[in-house]
Amino acid sequence: MFKITYQEPLNEIISSNGYQLYRLDLEIEQLDITEIDATFSESPIGIFSSNKEELEDIFIAKECLTDQEIVTCVLEPKSDESFLKRVSIKLIKDELSSLIYIDSFGQEVVLDFTLVSWGKISDKAFMIEIPEGIDVVNH
Repeated sequence: MFKITYQEPLNEIISSNGYQLYRLDLEIEQLDITEIDATFSESPIGIFSSNKEELEDIFIAKECLTDQEIVTCVLEPKSDESFLKRVSIKLIKDELSSLIYIDSFGQEVVLDFTLVSWGKISDKAFMIEIPEGIDVVNH
């Protein structure tokens, strides 16, 4: 389960219960609901929701470098059709610090993590509140 809230450049919320993906686009007032398929595991979000064996099926660890308490690993997909062309994960003192990826459009996306907590989060925190007047589209 996860929930991501984008504020810029898009105003949308993406959430999943592990089986379905919910994408609420507030600008066009629409909620899209789709089933999660195999391509999901090759997405940035899929990296966080996959276990070690699933990641090993999709990616090759090209290199892992250690500099004191900082570990940086570079992953490349086994498939040429993957949305992610290169992924770099940085850990500082065994805590996730950043995830940088290059997508199939050649764009580099940087996700920096601060105040990371591994505490239990209520399932309710992952739910999307659907504002009145939103169109719901099931795919």
